[in-house]
Amino acid sequence: MATSTAAFRAAATQKFNSLRTAFESYGTGGAYFWRTGHAFDTVVDYFRNVDRTGAGAFATSLLERYERNDPSSPGYWYDDHGWWGISGLKASAAPELFGSAVTRFSKIADANWKIMFDNAPYGWQRRQPPNGYPDCAPRYDGGVWNHTLDPNDNPDIYPDYSGNGLPGRQNTVTNGLFLVLAERLALAGRLSPMVAGNEFGFLTEWFDDPSDDRRLMSNYGSHHSFVRERVSCFAPTTSDSKGKTDPYYDKDLAWAGDQGLILGGLVDRMALVGKASQDYEKAHHRAHLLMNGAKDYLARNPTQPGILQPWQPYPPAGPAPGNDPDDYWTGPAVYMRYLVSAFGNGDLKSYLLQNYQAFIRANAQYVVDNPSRPQSSDTVVNLTNDLAILVAAVTILQS
Repeated sequence: MATSTAAFRAAATQKFNSLRTAFESYGTGGAYFWRTGHAFDTVVDYFRNVDRTGAGAFATSLLERYERNDPSSPGYWYDDHGWWGISGLKASAAPELFGSAVTRFSKIADANWKIMFDNAPYGWQRRQPPNGYPDCAPRYDGGVWNHTLDPNDNPDIYPDYSGNGLPGRQNTVTNGLFLVLAERLALAGRLSPMVAGNEFGFLTEWFDDPSDDRRLMSNYGSHHSFVRERVSCFAPTTSDSKGKTDPYYDKDLAWAGDQGLILGGLVDRMALVGKASQDYEKAHHRAHLLMNGAKDYLARNPTQPGILQPWQPYPPAGPAPGNDPDDYWTGPAVYMRYLVSAFGNGDLKSYLLQNYQAFIRANAQYVVDNPSRPQSSDTVVNLTNDLAILVAAVTILQS
């Protein structure tokens, strides 16, 4: 028997209570910093759409935890700050939930945006040595980096730009976070729309790269797309007319979180430019392709057909990307969270009501029926996934 939305609502409250308890002993620093900001984004959606009970107390605890993470530490990557900028900005717009704490959340949004804005666009320009790594110049102007190219900070990726495959990259997650945060600050009247427009222009160049094996958004069939995990290659050189390929680029790799962030960037672009703009229809079209692709390409695990996976290709085909399952397991929550955001757009709401009911219901039912299913080794990551899926069910399902 199919579970009702009322039952999904009750299950969401149970998951929130478990998540709140898990936070009491959660770590700080390192990946715990950004995962906490990521989880808080879903908790705000829970308070908005399911049950606001305990929102004030949770905010007090969350703000204390934020400070314990030493948020201004130079040891974080630039994308780590994007999660907190987005969740802080969302919380700052909800005084009915968080009361006077919205002032603090607004400051968190500003502080984390400043770190991103002052650093992430300059990963190449500020590389060390200043004239180093001529084969690694960016293919297109603009965009942002998850870290400055600096051998003092990233000794493993030099001199051949290989290493662990993550630092000093124009990866999708950093650019997606930057785009969403810039657009939402512009929508709030706190930033020039030009910043978001420039980032959107950079991503559009990558989306439309002439080579399908290299473009950031892969189109398959006539109505499906998925976003790849990072940009594929660098600028052409005299020795390589196509541009050197990032050694960790995988044209088949898609992370559910990237699908969500880019979807969010498209939704916010539509809101920022309005229906009279050509950009509105372009973003609308890409959003449809991306949502079609996500519920197909990222739901192909033969043992769990129709269930959103954190990445594709998914094990047993191979290990987690970068051998980092805990971070990549956050993907389902990110994607479901931005489906909730898309539901707030009238045009995309119609699409979701017509095309996503069965998918969302199947995923929510899977959470209810499999509360202890294998996920990551991080309990907060797992509970955030479950909560985000159930919040999406409560918000989007018709009955």
